[in-house]
Amino acid sequence: MLLKNLTGENSRVGYCVKHAPNDPASFVYAVVNDVNIIGIVTQSVIKYAQCEIATSGVTKVFVSEAVIKGAIIRAAKAR
Repeated sequence: MLLKNLTGENSRVGYCVKHAPNDPASFVYAVVNDVNIIGIVTQSVIKYAQCEIATSGVTKVFVSEAVIKGAIIRAAKAR
């Protein structure tokens, strides 16, 4: 999906995002414990530019914990 970058900076590949509060055609970064994540940033674009957001498939993901080389990281929708 294509959404406008409202993060205030160049978008960061691998970060989780959610719809911007006042603009459903845009995104902002999600924070820990957010339950309304819509996808993962797949490209670095300047602020206000259109950005591809992955909603399924394989993509780079930023992980805040330590991992070992070759580890598989999976994100899954939780209820």
